[in-house]
Amino acid sequence: MVEFCKISEEIVMQILSRTPPKSLMRFKCIQKSWNSMINDPQFAAKHLHFYNNPSSSTAFLVKRPVILRSETSNENVVLSYLRLETYTNGDDEDLHFVVEDIICPPFKGLKARGQFIELPRRDDSVYIISHCDGIIFLTLYTGDLFLYNPAIKEFKIILASCCHDCCWSTVGFGYDLKCKDYIILEIACYGETNYNDPQRLVVDPPIAAVYTLGIDSWREIKTDHLQTEDTYFWPTAFDLYSKGIFYLFGYEEKKEFLDDMERCEETNKQVMILYDTRDELFHIAMLPDSFNEPACGVHDIHVALLNKSIALYGFSIFESIHSIQIWVTDDIRGAQEYSWTKYLSLNPVDNVRRSLAFWKIDEVLMIAKDGRVVLCNLLTGKLKYFPIHGLHLGDDIQGIVCVDSIVPLNGRELSRH
Repeated sequence: MVEFCKISEEIVMQILSRTPPKSLMRFKCIQKSWNSMINDPQFAAKHLHFYNNPSSSTAFLVKRPVILRSETSNENVVLSYLRLETYTNGDDEDLHFVVEDIICPPFKGLKARGQFIELPRRDDSVYIISHCDGIIFLTLYTGDLFLYNPAIKEFKIILASCCHDCCWSTVGFGYDLKCKDYIILEIACYGETNYNDPQRLVVDPPIAAVYTLGIDSWREIKTDHLQTEDTYFWPTAFDLYSKGIFYLFGYEEKKEFLDDMERCEETNKQVMILYDTRDELFHIAMLPDSFNEPACGVHDIHVALLNKSIALYGFSIFESIHSIQIWVTDDIRGAQEYSWTKYLSLNPVDNVRRSLAFWKIDEVLMIAKDGRVVLCNLLTGKLKYFPIHGLHLGDDIQGIVCVDSIVPLNGRELSRH
C-alpha cells in the first residue's frame, strides 16, 4: 500500500490559489477543510491575485447576437470567453486562443437555455456595462441591473435606485478600497423645465447615487462638481474603474436655452468625468483639443491603463481612413493638475470596423468589416481572426477584458490589497 505524505495547509493553499475556479468548485466536496478554505474571503482575494497574475495571457468576455438552429427564429445572445496566451519560441511569439461559451442564468424577463439568452424581440438586448474581479455587471432592456460571476454561477439582482424614474442614466461598477466592498455608481438626468415660459428652457441638474454590495443599498451623493455657473457636465458612457476612480466620457452643456432649436444647434464639448471614491467628489478632465475639432471626427473614445499612466485612445474616420490617436497623462485628477502627452498617432488597417477592448498598448480587440472579432496590432497592421461573430456586422457585439474568480456576491467582505 502506498502512503501519501501529508501536505501542509500552507502548501495546499498555494496550490489551490492557482487552480481554475471550476475545479475549485468541485474540490469543495473533497474534505471539510478545503470547503472552508475555498469559502474564505481571504482565500478568494489570494486566488484573484495568483490565478490571474501571468502577464503572457489574458481573457476577453464577448457578447454577441446569434440565431439558433431550432423551431424559433428569435434572436439570442451568447456570452463567450476568448482566452489568449502568448508563447515565446526564441525570437518569435506564438499566440494561442480558446473560445468558450459560458452558461447564462435565467435573467429576469428573459429565457435562458444553457449558454443562450433568448430575446423576446429584435430591439431587446442584454448589455455588458463593465467587469471587475470576475464579476460581470449587466443591464437588460427593461432597465434591470445584474451582477453575475459565471465561474461560481452566482448572480444578483440590484435594487432600483433613487434614479429609477429618470430620463436616462449612466452606471459604472468597481471595487472601493476605502470601504473594501464592490460599488455601483449611477448618475441620472431628469430632463428640463420651461417654467411655463416657452422662451426659457432650463436644464435640470444631474443626481447621483452609490450602491454598496455588502449592505445591499443605495445612498445619494452630491453632484456639486458636475456644474459651473453656466454649464452642467453629463456622463454618457462608463469606460474604466481603476484604483478608486470611475472614468466616464460625457459632454459639457449649457444650463439654459431660449428654446429647443437653440439647444439642437448647440455644439457640446466632449470631456472626461471622474468620480473619486476617496473624496467622493466628481472631477472634470478636459480632453486634448484634437478630440473636439470638427474635422477630426473622433467617434470612438476609450481609456485604458498603460503601465502607471492613463492612456486615452481616440479612433476617428476622416476621408475613409481609420486613424487613431493615443494620449497619456500621469495625474488625471483636477482640470488644472494634469496635461496630455501624445504617445502615438497612426493609421490602422482599413478592414476593421471599430474597437472592442485593449490588451496591450498596441494590441486591440476589434470588429472586422465582415463582422468577425479580430486582434489588431496597431503598429504592424497584422490581424488575428477568431471564430467569433454576430449577426449584424458587429454593431451588437461587445468585448471587455476580464478575469476568472471565486469572488462571491452574497455580501462577504473581500480583503483585497
